[in-house]
Amino acid sequence: NPFFVKQFIKTLYDRKLLVFNESRQEINSSLTREWHWDLNKIKLLEMTHNVVDLMIEKINSLESPTISVLKKCACIGSIFDMDSLRILSNTPLENLLNELNKAIKSGIIFQIGNKYKFAHDKIHETLYSMISDEEKSNTHYHIGYYLLEKYEDSKNVGYNIFNITNHLNYSITLFKELDEKIQLAALNLQAGLQAKSSSAFKEAFHFFDIGISLTKDTSWENNEDLLYSLHIEYGEAAFLIGNVDFANKILDVILNEAKSLLKKIKVYE
Repeated sequence: NPFFVKQFIKTLYDRKLLVFNESRQEINSSLTREWHWDLNKIKLLEMTHNVVDLMIEKINSLESPTISVLKKCACIGSIFDMDSLRILSNTPLENLLNELNKAIKSGIIFQIGNKYKFAHDKIHETLYSMISDEEKSNTHYHIGYYLLEKYEDSKNVGYNIFNITNHLNYSITLFKELDEKIQLAALNLQAGLQAKSSSAFKEAFHFFDIGISLTKDTSWENNEDLLYSLHIEYGEAAFLIGNVDFANKILDVILNEAKSLLKKIKVYE
């Protein structure tokens, strides 16, 4: 594993078990550059052969404020930007930059233009696993609504619909009010339609499934257009992934609940 080897060598360097020396020869004043290591000490070193354990060890060597910032970064995603981080952390920009620079020096993240990226998926996954479920839900909730507010009045909402919807779906247990649930159900419908247009039928089915689960506290009488759209798309997605019996059950719901004859005819098309 190239990533593991790189991190292992960097760990040896950080612990001064692998040292680079520069020296000038007394005879001809030539400059000598050499790597030095003590193989016996390295063999005695208790090092894991597991990438995740190595990452946990490296992360735990960082200061607490740096780890705290990186956990929020992990909730945003494998790639994150400063604007999103500032909204979540409520920390002065100078302090955030200081903590991110420490993480960059440690090889945890690197910068790409005005964004940051975790050096490896395992680092991102390890940091994310260190966050409590409650903190994950709260953080995803705030990220989702921040992104929704940022993009809902622009043409870019379509490009960000998966990101917005996934963050809010991760925090679905926090949705208690019916209006919030209906709004999220509509977002899942939009995300599902976009996934379907890209022939990502399993992903579309997943979004439609979540959307319908959010509408249990409403009725066809009050939200027929939304419920009809979710069910017709859910049934079609089920058919497209090969679950024909389930698709027929979903479409039967439309025949039983829809008031419009035109909507019922759509089921047979």
